[in-house]
Amino acid sequence: MLASIARTLPRQFNLTGLSSNAVRTYFSPSYFAVDSFKNYASIIEKEQGRNASSLKLAIEEGMSKPDSKIFTEDLKTMLYLTKTDADIDLLLNAIRKYQQQESSTIFNFNFESPLIRLLYTLNKTDRALNLFLDEKDTVLQKIYTPGVILMNKLLEEKRYSDAVKVFNRILNKFKAEKKENPSKLLKTMDLSNLVTEALLGLNNLEALETGKQMLKDFKQLNIECHDNGFIKLILLAYNQNQFDFAYELTTKIKNKNKNIINNLRVLCLLRMNRVDDAISLAEDTSKIVTRGQSRLFFKETLAMLEDLASKLEGEKKDRVNDLVTTIKQENKLIDLSLNDYALKLRENKDNQQQQQQRNNNQENRVDGQQRQQRFDSQRQQDGQERRNYNRSQGQQQQQQRQYNRDNRSNRTQRENNQRED
Repeated sequence: MLASIARTLPRQFNLTGLSSNAVRTYFSPSYFAVDSFKNYASIIEKEQGRNASSLKLAIEEGMSKPDSKIFTEDLKTMLYLTKTDADIDLLLNAIRKYQQQESSTIFNFNFESPLIRLLYTLNKTDRALNLFLDEKDTVLQKIYTPGVILMNKLLEEKRYSDAVKVFNRILNKFKAEKKENPSKLLKTMDLSNLVTEALLGLNNLEALETGKQMLKDFKQLNIECHDNGFIKLILLAYNQNQFDFAYELTTKIKNKNKNIINNLRVLCLLRMNRVDDAISLAEDTSKIVTRGQSRLFFKETLAMLEDLASKLEGEKKDRVNDLVTTIKQENKLIDLSLNDYALKLRENKDNQQQQQQRNNNQENRVDGQQRQQRFDSQRQQDGQERRNYNRSQGQQQQQQRQYNRDNRSNRTQRENNQRED
């Protein structure tokens, strides 16, 4: 009976996000310093844009003569003034020659990350991807940070397969370096979050197998997957009907609230025909009190419980109905789906936020003007009071001097009168 009920429950999560207006918030251009790059480029444009032609000519001359040098500062300036495909070609060739110069190892300026940020801002994603995947090209000698920046750009464009290619390039390079240096480490928080987002975006069995291989590689290399990465793999496994694997993965999550893990387990238990265990766990979850937070259930879990209640009978039906009522009436529902939580999606409220920011700025300007007026008024009042006080003090001092003069005059007069007597 319960097994047949479980088979009729919804089998996949909605992967479309909150709406077509949803945006990623876990990673942003500012997180990878792309915004800072653009701001600095605008400054360089204002300060040195007029010299762009002569700078390009100097670099071209340096490229054409074997004994000429490419200077670090020229390259850095060119990096921020690059706009066209021709500029990019010149910049890349100049970097290649610069890397062959002895001075490059002395000054040690790394062009890899700024170069990918440049291509990011110019929307030259294909150019960046081809450059990154070409293992024979020497331009990108250090690839981890450029790689995660490029992965973020690819995910923005929903190019999930290409993002996985970038991940594999990073991981394979690390494997080779690990053989030469067993103590070498790899920071995987950003990397694991980005690649699992790509795998969940692909949402097929091949993507799940890639995720499983990634976990095997991580274990062998003694590196960790981020908790959010595990959550995305759990959702992916669930969508591929591998509920047992999804359930096992919940044990790998270390630093999330208990209710997050329980939601995932309830869904997996239901799909594995363990309805009694799922109901008991959901009831326990409803009683959790964590840091004063009462929102404990995701939209998928509530939908599954409602669907389950419609198929049950007797005491179990009453328990699930009571649980659904409690979730709704006591405001225990999280305003996100599990998918949106895992992908860090939020409604795109940029226009509202910008308007609110403008309103706040206007209010701040008004408040500032009022504060300035009060300050000026108080300063004038204080100044007048000081002037009055100083004037009063001056008058008192003048009166005291006059009094002293009168006393001296009277004393002299008395002394003269005494001598005459």
